Amino acid sequence: MLTLETNTVAQPNFRGAGGKGIIHVDVGDTTPLYLWGSLNGTDYVVIEDFSADTIKELTLCPYFRLSGSNANSAASVGTGKAYIQEARG
Repeated sequence: MLTLETNTVAQPNFRGAGGKGIIHVDVGDTTPLYLWGSLNGTDYVVIEDFSADTIKELTLCPYFRLSGSNANSAASVGTGKAYIQEARG
């Protein structure tokens, strides 16, 4: 399982995951939180925003970041966290 906090980059293990995973978002004291993704580890785009604690399925990409801003992928998330677990088929 990967943990995303301020200024962390997560790289899922795709082996056996079939491109799918589960995300658990705990918004903490920062809302909304923004999940960012990237194919190359340099150029990030917002995948989704979260205003409440959430567990849901997502399509994995090579790099994820969690941010407190939709304009800056490295903005503080305060006490917010997200966990990504690769699905096993």
